Amino acid sequence: MQAVTLGIDIGKRWFHVVGLSDTGRVLLREKLTREQLHRLFATYPACVIAIETCCGAQHLGRLAASHGHDVRLIPAQHVRPFVKSQKNDFNDATALAEVARLPSMRAVPLRSIEQIDVQAVHRARQRLLEQRNGMTNQIRGLLLDRGIAIPQGLYPLRTAVPLILEDAENGLTPAFRSLLAMLLQMWRQTDEAIESLSDHLKELARQSEPCRRLQSIPGVGALVSTALVSAIGNASSFRTARDLSAWIGLVPRQHTTGGNPSSWASPSAGTHIFAASLSRGLERCGYGRTNGMTRCTGGSEASLPACILTLRYAHWLTSLYGFRGPCCGRRKQFSTTQRPLLDESMTSPTSH
Repeated sequence: MQAVTLGIDIGKRWFHVVGLSDTGRVLLREKLTREQLHRLFATYPACVIAIETCCGAQHLGRLAASHGHDVRLIPAQHVRPFVKSQKNDFNDATALAEVARLPSMRAVPLRSIEQIDVQAVHRARQRLLEQRNGMTNQIRGLLLDRGIAIPQGLYPLRTAVPLILEDAENGLTPAFRSLLAMLLQMWRQTDEAIESLSDHLKELARQSEPCRRLQSIPGVGALVSTALVSAIGNASSFRTARDLSAWIGLVPRQHTTGGNPSSWASPSAGTHIFAASLSRGLERCGYGRTNGMTRCTGGSEASLPACILTLRYAHWLTSLYGFRGPCCGRRKQFSTTQRPLLDESMTSPTSH
C-alpha cells in the first residue's frame, strides 16, 4: 500500500520523510540523504508532497514537480499547531503531511528559476544598501569624534570626505587618514555595485510586459515592479486583488474577538518592504507629508500631477500614504473596505 501524502522535513544533509495513507495512517517513516531523496522523487508513484517553506524548499519543490508530484509548500506558522508532543524532525514531517491533507490550507506557489534570479538580485542589492548605510554612519561618526561634522546624506559624504583627506591643516593623523581613505574606497565600491544592480533591474523591467503594466500605476517603478513580479508571478494563488494587497501589507492587521472588530497598525502578512517602496513612490509622485486626503506638496489639488488627478482611486492613495508614511513610520489606520492599490481596473494599461 503506497502513501498518498508525503511530509518532508528538509535540512542541509538529512531529510526526514513521513508518508500517510488516505485514512491518515503512517505507512512510511525514513531518514534519507539528499541523493536518496532525489531517487525517491524519481521512483515513487505520483502523490502529494508537503514541504515547509525555507531555504532550499523551492529547489526541491521544482525537482519533485518535474517527476509528476503535487508539491505544496506550506508556511511554518501553519504547520506549527499540528506538531504533536515533542518537537523533532519526524514529528515535523508528520505535521506537514497532515496539514497538506486539509483542503482549505494555503500553499506557497513554486517560483521559476527566472523569478528566483530576480529575487536574488533584489536581496543582494538590499544587503549592499544596508552595508552602505552602515559605512556612511561609521565614517560620519569617526569624523565627528575628531571635530569634523558633515551633513547627512550620500552626496555630502561623496564630496566632503575627499576634501577632508586633501586638507593637511585639519589635524587628522596619518594613521586615521589611511583608514579613512580605505573606508571611502570601500564605500565607493559598494555604491557602484548598487548602481550596477539597479541598472540591471531597470533593464529587466523594460523587457518584462507585466513590469511595464505595473509601472503604469503612479508610484510603481522598476524596483517595485520587478520585486512584485518575481515574488508573485502570475498572481494565480490570490483570489482577488484585495487578497494581494493584504499580502503586500497595505491593510491593517485584523484582530477580532467576541464580535468586536478592531484593526492594528502593523500589517499581519506579506513583505512590508513592498509597502515601504510604494510609500516612497507616492512621495516622488508629488504627495507631501500631510495627513489630509487630498492635500499635496503645493497645498492644493492643482499641484498634483495629471496622472494622479485622473486616477479613480487617488484619494485612496493619499490615505495609504498617510497610513504608511515615507518610511513606514505613520500609524494612521484606514478601512479594509477601501479599494486596493493593485486593483484589476488599475493594472490594465488602458484603465487611465
